[in-house]
Amino acid sequence: MSIRKKTASKKDVKAVKRQQEVYNKRASKRFKKSMAVSTPVKTNERSSGKKIDQPKKVYNTRLRCRMKEEMKLTDVNVDCLENIFKRMRFTDLLSVAESNKQLKPGADLAFKSRYGRRSIEIDLESKSIYFYNMKGRRTTKIRWSLRFKLLRCFGHLMSKLKIAYVRSRDPSPEDSKRAAHIDRYINKYCAKSMMEIKFEHCEARTLQDLKKPFAAVESVRFVGCELGSKWSELSKWFPKVRYLDFSCENELSNRKKAAHFPDLQELNLYIPRDRKKHFASLLRLNPNLRTLSISGYFDAKYLQNASEHLQHLKVHSYRDIVNSSNTTIHCPNMKELTLQNIAPERFPLTFDQLTELIITPIANNYNYVDLIISKQMSLSKLTYWGSKLGEQGSLLKIASTSLIEVNLFYCRFQIDEVVTFMDKCTALTKFTLGFDNENDHRVVLSQSSGPWRRTSMKRLNGVMIVTMER
Repeated sequence: MSIRKKTASKKDVKAVKRQQEVYNKRASKRFKKSMAVSTPVKTNERSSGKKIDQPKKVYNTRLRCRMKEEMKLTDVNVDCLENIFKRMRFTDLLSVAESNKQLKPGADLAFKSRYGRRSIEIDLESKSIYFYNMKGRRTTKIRWSLRFKLLRCFGHLMSKLKIAYVRSRDPSPEDSKRAAHIDRYINKYCAKSMMEIKFEHCEARTLQDLKKPFAAVESVRFVGCELGSKWSELSKWFPKVRYLDFSCENELSNRKKAAHFPDLQELNLYIPRDRKKHFASLLRLNPNLRTLSISGYFDAKYLQNASEHLQHLKVHSYRDIVNSSNTTIHCPNMKELTLQNIAPERFPLTFDQLTELIITPIANNYNYVDLIISKQMSLSKLTYWGSKLGEQGSLLKIASTSLIEVNLFYCRFQIDEVVTFMDKCTALTKFTLGFDNENDHRVVLSQSSGPWRRTSMKRLNGVMIVTMER
C-alpha cells in the first residue's frame, strides 16, 4: 500500500506541473497580444454602452517600469533641473556645469537665481573668493583653485565684481603674472554681463591686459590704484559708465588728460594736494554731470572754476571745504546740497533753486548754519545732524511756507518755539525733533494746530528723537 501511494503522489506532481506549464503558455500569449495592441478597442456601444481601454493594467504597469528604467537626467526639462541644482553645493554645481552641455542650461538658471544679483570678490592677496548677499555681508567662500572654473562656467552671468590686488608698490613677478591671468579671464568671460566693477590697488598694467571693452558696465570704482597714463583710456574700456568713483587716493599721470564719458551722470572725487588740475580737466570734459561729490584738498576758488563747466548740476555734495579766499560761487541750477564736516568762516555758495539741504557740521561751530538756512527761502526739505541749531529763536528764523520736511535730529528747543514754528510752516508735513523729556512731544501735539500725530520715537545718545507727521 505504501508503494502505491508513493507512485500515485508522483503522478499527481507531474500532472500539476503540466497544468502550470499550460497556464504559463496561455498567459504569455495573452500578454504578447496586449503588447501588440496600440489603440483602444471598442465594443458594441448599443449593447453595453461602455468603452473598454486597452492595454490592460498589466501592460500599463510594465510600461511605467520600462519608462523609469530608460529615463535619464538629461531627459528632464530645464525647470526641474533648476530646482534640483539649486539644492546642490556650489562645488557640485560647478562640476555639473563643466561636465555636461545638456545640463548646462539648468545649472545656469540655478546659478542665476541663487547668485546672479550677488557681488563676487576675487582677493588675490588672501587667495580667496567670496560671495556677498544683498546687504553686503560675506555668505559663501570658494576655494582659490576654482577661480578659473567659476569664470569659465558662470562668468557670463556675473553682474557685480570686486577685484582686490596685492597691496604692494613693488609686487613680485608671480603676483603680477597671477593678476594678469585673472584680468584676461574676467575680460574674456565677463565683459558682456558685468554691470558694476571695483578695482582695489591695481597696477597701471591692468588696463593693458584688456582685449575688449566692458560694454554693459555702468558703475566703476577705483581705490588706491595706479592708473598712470591709462587714465585717458577709461572711456575706451568703459564706454557706458554712469557712475565713476575716485573717492580714495589713486596714482594719476601728469601727462595725459582725462577721458570724456558720454553717459556719465555721477562723479565721486577725492582730490589730493597735487592733483587738482587732473580732476579739473575731468570736470571740464564732462559738463553733463548731475551728481558731484568732492572731498580732499580744495578751496572755493577751485569750486568756482569747476562750476563754470557744470551748468546742469542738480546735486552737489562735498566735504572738508577750505574757504581761504572771499570768492563766492553762484550755482543757479543746483537743486540739492550736502555739506559734511565743513567749517568755513563765510559760506562761499549762493543759489537760486535750492530745494534740499543736508548739513553735518563740525562740533562747536554753529554760527553760520542758521544764516545759511535762513537765506534759502526755496527750501522744501532740510536735514541737520548737529546737536544744536544756533541760539534761542533760531528755529523761527528758518520758518518758511515752502518747507515740507524738516529733520533736526539732535536739536532741542523750547516748546513754545516749536509750536510757533509748526504753525508758521503751513506746508510742513513731517517734522523730526529732539526732546529731553518723553512727555514734551505730547504737549507740542496738543498745543499745535492741525492733525499732527507721532509716527516714531527712539532714544539716541540721551535724546528722545520724535517724528511727527501731518
